Amino acid sequence: MIVLYIYSNRNSNVKNGFVRTFSKEKILLKGKAVLVQNSYAIADISPEIITIYNALKPYEITTITTDFKSQNTYKLPFPTDKEKLFGLNKLAFIGSSKILLTGRTAAAYATNANPKSLKTSQLDRTPFYNSEILNPNSFVFVSKKMEGKAKRKELKRVNWQGKELYSYLPEKQIDGYYCTDGQLSYDTDAKLLTYMFYYRGEFICLDTLLNVVYHAKTIDTVKYAKIKLKHATQLVNGKKINKAVPSTPPNVVNKRICMTADKVYMHSNLKADNETSEDFNNSQVIDVYDLKNGQYTVSFYLPRVDKKSLTAFRVYKNSLIALYHNTLVMFDLNTR
Repeated sequence: MIVLYIYSNRNSNVKNGFVRTFSKEKILLKGKAVLVQNSYAIADISPEIITIYNALKPYEITTITTDFKSQNTYKLPFPTDKEKLFGLNKLAFIGSSKILLTGRTAAAYATNANPKSLKTSQLDRTPFYNSEILNPNSFVFVSKKMEGKAKRKELKRVNWQGKELYSYLPEKQIDGYYCTDGQLSYDTDAKLLTYMFYYRGEFICLDTLLNVVYHAKTIDTVKYAKIKLKHATQLVNGKKINKAVPSTPPNVVNKRICMTADKVYMHSNLKADNETSEDFNNSQVIDVYDLKNGQYTVSFYLPRVDKKSLTAFRVYKNSLIALYHNTLVMFDLNTR
């Protein structure tokens, strides 16, 4: 436990060679709801309702009013087979459609909540790791592409029939797979995607055709992923396969990302030189970038809630909705 604690806090005990500009506005807590489980994700936000789903059972939907006075749970007619739902699931509400993507089986499901309306499609033959739903007939996900015997992370856009429309290979630094691992985010108003790298201080802005709009350097000084690989033998379908895997956990630079029509919000894992270890360890630092050009603008702290760390967040107008394991909160956001 002591070793794990030291490892998890190693980024707060070193000089990282950059400073942040912090907003003078206070982030105010507007509401809080304690949930029954930890495994929730945010599906949809409207002026009156926040909709979340159980990431392990994405057919279980919970709605919470934005004044946090009312909470309701119901089920959508999606499959309940655990084998099909194992992996990274993505649920989004688009108009009257409720669309679910399942990472392990690379399948899509769509319904308008009527059991007879359920539609199913196979999007790919390869499991995917992270996904965004652009519209009911267009999906982008992060998958695996083989180049000879080497594997690469690939961003791929497909339609409902699973036809590949566009693709993009993030720039290789070490192996092209672990060094390009990251997270997708999409904003329907901007019609743009961002791809954040976990292990290097960079994110990419792409259009919906997966053309690069720009590469953006985050405020930290990390330009290259720090990953050491080793060869290990794994048993796959009864066959021994040699694979290159990280020899130690990689150094995480950025944890998660979300975007709005004009801003990119990044949850950073690195302490700036003008922060104290106490402030950094007791808060979650969010860096804000201009979506037009990727330029850094400001940073702010989110407090820990009930001594828990941030697990997911979305920005909606002047509010930031966040999950802290089994606690949903809303903050009043004014960082201009």
